[in-house]
Amino acid sequence: MDPVQVREVDIDCPVTAAFDASVRALQRIPKLKVVREDPLTHEIDAKVGATFWSFGERLTVRLAGRGDTTKVTVRSQPRLSTTTVDYGKAVQNVELFARFLREGRTRGGAGT
Repeated sequence: MDPVQVREVDIDCPVTAAFDASVRALQRIPKLKVVREDPLTHEIDAKVGATFWSFGERLTVRLAGRGDTTKVTVRSQPRLSTTTVDYGKAVQNVELFARFLREGRTRGGAGT
């Protein structure tokens, strides 16, 4: 499995609300620390600490607003550029983020 994974999620809210929801979704991922938030450029950078299966990952979230809809793109890649196998950790990261983002939106999260 490719250690670099990318997912796109479309959510029905303006980009400012989607940005806040994305930060909250990231904060729910175990061992993750948000290291940079830029609400002006709609960019969030985070890192996940080492586990038994990996030396850690970098996650980036980029948002593009389209009126009342926002496209959220999340990318997970190993912190070590020489990593060729991550035992599904990148997939887990992007899928958890997408799930937490959707859950936050349906449970009356940002913008509601």
